Amino acid sequence: MFLGFIAAANQTAKTLESDVLNFLNTLDINLAKCRGQGYDGAANMSGAYGGLQKLIKDKQPTANYVHCSAHNLNLVLNDACLMQDNFMTFVKKFTHFLGSALKSGVI
Repeated sequence: MFLGFIAAANQTAKTLESDVLNFLNTLDINLAKCRGQGYDGAANMSGAYGGLQKLIKDKQPTANYVHCSAHNLNLVLNDACLMQDNFMTFVKKFTHFLGSALKSGVI
């Protein structure tokens, strides 16, 4: 469930932990009921030893971390679009080359 956006003062895991816990407190949400957490793969978020997910899991062991599927999808789509753009650029250059070769009688 999406609860909202939080303006972060900085991006250290400790500060983000404080921001998240304060945000949950303002919404009167008990961390003890948390069963999962999902973030991108940045070390300050997903780090197994000092990332936000670890700090939250230390406070609530049932809050299992999973890499955000939406973020994974975004990365895949971004790469796919880049590959398509590169392919289309190649096709355009190749057809231009063929057209020029036909006009000059090379082919």
